[in-house]
Amino acid sequence: MKDINILSIGSEDYNFSRIEKILKLASYNLELVHCPDLLDLKIKIQKDSWDLILTEIQLTDFTYKEVIDLIKEKNPEISIVLFSNQINLNIAIEAIRLGVNDYLKKEIPDRIIAVVAREIREAESRSARKMAEEAVFYMAYHDPLTGLANRYSFENKLIKILEEKKSNPDLNHCILYLDLDQFKIVNDTCGHQAGDDLLRLVSVALNQVIKKEGFAARIGGDEFVIILENSDLMRSKEFANNLLKKISEIRFHFHEKVFSIGGSIGLLQIEETHSDINEILSLVDVACYSAKESGRNRIHISNSEDTIGSIRIAEMRWLNVLITSLEKNQFTLYKQPIVSVPYSGDSIIFYEFLLRLRDDHKNLIMPDVFMRAAERYDMMPSLDRWVVNHAFAYIAKNTENLKKLKNKSCFFINLSGASLNDETFFDFVDKKFLEYSIEPSLICFEITETVAISDLKKSNRFIQEIRKKGFYFALDDFGSGMSSFSYLKNLPVDFLKIDGSFIRDMTLNSLDYTIVESMHKIAASIGLRTVAEFVENVETLKLLEKIGINFAQGYAIAYPTAID
Repeated sequence: MKDINILSIGSEDYNFSRIEKILKLASYNLELVHCPDLLDLKIKIQKDSWDLILTEIQLTDFTYKEVIDLIKEKNPEISIVLFSNQINLNIAIEAIRLGVNDYLKKEIPDRIIAVVAREIREAESRSARKMAEEAVFYMAYHDPLTGLANRYSFENKLIKILEEKKSNPDLNHCILYLDLDQFKIVNDTCGHQAGDDLLRLVSVALNQVIKKEGFAARIGGDEFVIILENSDLMRSKEFANNLLKKISEIRFHFHEKVFSIGGSIGLLQIEETHSDINEILSLVDVACYSAKESGRNRIHISNSEDTIGSIRIAEMRWLNVLITSLEKNQFTLYKQPIVSVPYSGDSIIFYEFLLRLRDDHKNLIMPDVFMRAAERYDMMPSLDRWVVNHAFAYIAKNTENLKKLKNKSCFFINLSGASLNDETFFDFVDKKFLEYSIEPSLICFEITETVAISDLKKSNRFIQEIRKKGFYFALDDFGSGMSSFSYLKNLPVDFLKIDGSFIRDMTLNSLDYTIVESMHKIAASIGLRTVAEFVENVETLKLLEKIGINFAQGYAIAYPTAID
């Protein structure tokens, strides 16, 4: 049976009980409550929820219009059926305009069941539609994981704050940018479900500290923003300290592991000069980064003399340049010769591919300008893929010319640590290898010593997979970390590229000479060929020949040139 609650309004002489009997016979589990006057209606309409209102036109102390107004004010979705001794067209038109759903004769009509059934269905439909609309509205403005406001909601709020600041410059508003310090550890060691649970815990802590004082939103990953209205820097800093304290008290339990976390907060007071949302977010994000750089679990207030912040802003600008440059294919490859020592007309000539960027005005931009931003914002895998694709294409295009060379050539391609950590990168290399059908021995991939020793197990596995395909592998910048030589025995590389900082001053510094000589001897003892980088004069080249270095690279040999 269908449960419905009906409120009847009118005089006692109109027997609503007959309606109740008819509806019960039609399998409705009905509760019909009579309301004799306007005062009683005001009480009942506020106190209970109703599926349907039945009201007479002729009422003693009030009009049906007052009834409709009162009901619609309480809940516009309630269905109203109007009863009268006779049907009046003008009243019918007026009633429909006021929001009445049906108009029936006072005598119990045969179609009362159909009317009630229809109104109940439509009421349910309206209710369901309203719930769906509310759910869509909620999702549009809230983060589904934490229940906090989302980025869209935050930006709308910030726009209003900026408008208020323009009309009233004396208002003090501050914005906080919170980034969790140990979130990645939880995510990597326990999985994303654990990470989600932790984010929910943090959102609870946020709400406990904020209460009604501020507006909090999750704008991505483990990043949160809080807007504090009518709050100066001193008060906002106190709030930020309380928030850090609350977060530091969190003990996150996952299975048998327990994690304590912290946070870094960037704090910015909104000024009249701040007119752009992206600018504000950049400034407060940079302040948060500065807090991390200063030791984490602390607050950094954004200011114009922030050196670290200026660097971060520059990096963020370069991020947009890099994304656009990849889309426009504005990168280009240069190649620099690597020759066998002693250097002569019969020297073997290898090449290293070097990445360059041409801006919109065709100016050449060196990698040291944009590489830091690429590393910080996880652009290196994309750049590495671009290099591999274009390097393979170049080699495939020049295969016939390479076959005519007296000595077999080889092309060195640098890879970043981010690409080694990318589980899909090896598949990408394999796909491009098959696409261009090149001889694998023409390629030597290289990674820096620092990257290799940061995760020897992963580096070893990656190198072995690459070499199984027939590619060569080189360890670049060897000696930059001056780590133990013992790990060389376990890394299956073919070339050892000695860090240029030792090569550059060999003619002036006997210690550098001795270090380079030692590196070469150790490499030779385990079957590795050595490459000296940054060879900038003939005197250095002669010393390398004396030591027995296998290959040399640098301006004394040749400058890099564009492959095209």
